Amino acid sequence: ELYNMEIPTKLAVLSACNTGFGKMINGEGVMSLARAFTYAGAESVVMSHWRVDDKSSSTIMQYFYKYLAEGKSKDKALRLAKLQFLEEAHPASQHPFHWNNYVLLGNTSPIGISKWYQSIWLYLILTFTALGIYLLYQKRRKLPY
Repeated sequence: ELYNMEIPTKLAVLSACNTGFGKMINGEGVMSLARAFTYAGAESVVMSHWRVDDKSSSTIMQYFYKYLAEGKSKDKALRLAKLQFLEEAHPASQHPFHWNNYVLLGNTSPIGISKWYQSIWLYLILTFTALGIYLLYQKRRKLPY
C-alpha cells in the first residue's frame, strides 16, 4: 500500500523491529518497509536491522529527537544519540544489540525544524503584557484619587 502513497516528508522514523529487513529481489534490492517509505517520498528513513529492545530504543529515540531539534544533521544526531546512550547505559546494555540496530537511509541534512512556535510565544507574551498594562492603566484611570 505504501508504494501507492505519496508521503513527502523529510524524515520517517521506523523504530519498530526489523523495518530494514526484507526479501532480496534481483535488480531491485531489499524490499523492506524502509524502502517503501523512501519510494513513497520520504527523503530519509531511520530503520532497524533487527529486533529492538523497547527501553534502549525509547532512550535512543529521545536523544535523537533532541539532537535533531538542536539543528544537527540526521546522521550526526543518530550518532550522538547512540554515543549518549552508551555513556549513560548500564554495562549490560552496552552490547551493540541494544544500540546499533538503527541506521539512516537517504538525505543526511538537518531537518531545519521551524522556529515559528518560538515567535508565536513571543508575540503572545508581548500581547498579553500590553493588554495587562492597558487594563491596569484603565483601572487606575477609573479610581477616584
